[in-house]
Amino acid sequence: MLDGIRKGKQWYVTGGSGISGYAQYDPATGSAQMCVHPKARRRGIGAALAKAVLAKYPNAAWWAFGSLDSAAALAQSLGFSQARHLLLMRRELTADDPPARPVPEGLQISSFWSADAERIVELNSAAFSKHPEQGQLTLEDLKTATEDVRFENRDLLVGKLSDHIVGYHWMKRHSPTEGEVYVLAVDPDFHGRGIGRALLEAGLEVLRERGVTKVHLYVESDSESAIALYDSARFTVSGHDTQYASKHSERPSS
Repeated sequence: MLDGIRKGKQWYVTGGSGISGYAQYDPATGSAQMCVHPKARRRGIGAALAKAVLAKYPNAAWWAFGSLDSAAALAQSLGFSQARHLLLMRRELTADDPPARPVPEGLQISSFWSADAERIVELNSAAFSKHPEQGQLTLEDLKTATEDVRFENRDLLVGKLSDHIVGYHWMKRHSPTEGEVYVLAVDPDFHGRGIGRALLEAGLEVLRERGVTKVHLYVESDSESAIALYDSARFTVSGHDTQYASKHSERPSS
């Protein structure tokens, strides 16, 4: 049975043993994703879910987490091609890590305070002006995130030159030992000054102090400067996610 629920933004396939497939569409990003139970694969469930979503949202783009061959084959059968490619990068934090490089002259790095919020949103919009998701951060989004009981001010570091915020590093902890470089942003007017590296290294040190031993991040595969920074910081590629879109989709810029 194929059903649409919650205003047509979610679909699921049920069988004798329960739910065997699920899909959802996010109107904010124009993208969809799905999953099929391993025991129910190769039965056309993925294709059925995709067609159900596309019947209502014909311009939807699709995320394939893990970039599996089966997902690529399904996308091709639907007339879709690759629109975006994300790299999952990881590294471990150990006592043997080399010391951080000197902070650029005049740069002050400190924990987030509510008075920083408006400037962070402004900087974020400039840094991710072409990013389909991160560039949409609003003041309300940031307020909601920083008022969450799990958030600590040191989860978000800001870099300032002459009291002007020129970059920030937002981290998340997914478990006591697993952390994420969630967002690393530098004002485009201040690129090339080592600010991103300084914020990255400062954030990794905060995570290390909190007991985190493994860190991951996601980065667009065509973001050469960001990848070079993460490579030099001992991150390595451990996974791939791909977004597929049709020629009719509103393809986001990366």
